[in-house]
Amino acid sequence: AMGSGTQVAKDAADMILQDDNLQTIILAIKQGRTIFDNIRRFMVYLFSSNVSTILTIGLASVFNAPLPLKPLQILFLNVVVDVFPALALGIGEAPDDVMQRSSRDPDTSILERRHWIQISIYGGLIAGSVLGAFFLAYQWLGLTGEAAVTISFLALMIAKLGHVFNMRDASEHPLANSVTRNIFIWGALGVSVVLILVAVYVPPLADILSIESPSLSGWQLAIGMGLLPLLVIQILKLTGVIE
Repeated sequence: AMGSGTQVAKDAADMILQDDNLQTIILAIKQGRTIFDNIRRFMVYLFSSNVSTILTIGLASVFNAPLPLKPLQILFLNVVVDVFPALALGIGEAPDDVMQRSSRDPDTSILERRHWIQISIYGGLIAGSVLGAFFLAYQWLGLTGEAAVTISFLALMIAKLGHVFNMRDASEHPLANSVTRNIFIWGALGVSVVLILVAVYVPPLADILSIESPSLSGWQLAIGMGLLPLLVIQILKLTGVIE
């Protein structure tokens, strides 16, 4: 019914157009699909990020290896690194093909089976990369104690920040997509990077988090292993292994 119509028509209608414009229906559908997609991205990102942290600690414990992360470092990751990119994903724009999709079942779950598979793959790849960085810090760089933990901590933070770009739809271009066009994503990444540098180089916070300033080779290892999951996942998306 139209907003200017009779009360009887409004009472009988499932939808009331307050502006008397049928084009509003199209806009509402687009916004609804965008909001639904953003909620999915938000949840997939947070779940996979947390799974990666759990697996990193869990696998190290299973193999009776030194823990690659300290409790306060995990708290810092959850409060700083996870929150800002996740919030930015929640207010992203619609993918280009959002109105070309078929209508979804209203009873569809926010996270379907394929999303849980994605979460498992994402979390496993990130955890494997972080544990690899921790192992290489010991074996390759010859670091011990807090220095090696710092490398795995930085690798996990970098992996989580890069992981936000894995939230694009598989049908979208790897470089030009709804995630890369989201200005809030870049703002969130900028804030997170600044906070990472503060955590590493500002003594009071670095001491609290048990972080030692890494050498150039340490940064190279952390950045390389941290970006490895992003590269692998993007290849899997391009080849159709991940939707």
